[in-house]
Amino acid sequence: MVPGIPYIAGGASLFVFGIYFGWFGFKDILKGQIGKQVRLVEGTEMRTIWTKLPIPLYDDFYFFNVTNSAGVYKGEKPKLQQVGPFCFDEWMEKVGMIDDEKTDTVSY
Repeated sequence: MVPGIPYIAGGASLFVFGIYFGWFGFKDILKGQIGKQVRLVEGTEMRTIWTKLPIPLYDDFYFFNVTNSAGVYKGEKPKLQQVGPFCFDEWMEKVGMIDDEKTDTVSY
C-alpha cells in the first residue's frame, strides 16, 4: 500500500465536504442566524433600536423668496433671495405598538 493514499483520500473527503457545506449548508445557517438577530421580538436589542432611534434625523430646509415677482410676470428672469437654512433634529419613537404573533407583525 502506498503510504500517502490515506492522506489523499482524507484531503479529498474534506474538500468535498467543504464544497458541499459551503454551497448548501452555510447559506441556510447564515440566513437562520441573521433571521434570529433582526426579528422585532419584544425585549431584543433590535426591537429597542427600531422602537426609538438612538440618533436623530437631521433635516436642513432652504427657502427662496422671489424678489421681483412683478418682473417675473412680465417675462424677466427671477431674482431669488435664499432664506435659511432651517435645521431640525427629529427624534423618532414608535408608540402604541401591538404585536401579533399569528401574523408575525408589529403595528403602531
